[in-house]
Amino acid sequence: MPSWNPDPTARPYYAHVWEHSHSLHRRPPGRRHEATLKYSDGTAIDLTGATVKFYMAKPDGTVVINATATIVDAVNGKVRYEWQQGDLSEEGRYNAEFEVTFPNGDVLTAPSQGYFIIEVQRDLA
Repeated sequence: MPSWNPDPTARPYYAHVWEHSHSLHRRPPGRRHEATLKYSDGTAIDLTGATVKFYMAKPDGTVVINATATIVDAVNGKVRYEWQQGDLSEEGRYNAEFEVTFPNGDVLTAPSQGYFIIEVQRDLA
């Protein structure tokens, strides 16, 4: 994970997404993964002019999603990834993160340490 932080006061950052883990069933249409990207002091990371990617990978590091996330509220650090058909087709635990690219080219990865855990479960019916 990059250690660079775009904030001039060099505050550590983290992203809060559904208490850092989420379980989903394999039927994704209409579902979304939402996050608010914040510094550790609770201040939102301003995403004005930035682009955000969502990555999800198997525990062995194989990336299964590399897609653009939607910035829902730039000033308040809110982002969303809309699940696509096939994204959740394979059961298991996945590591996930958001990567922010700022207008000046600097990159920030959230969370700054570790990953969010996404667990895909099979449907009962």
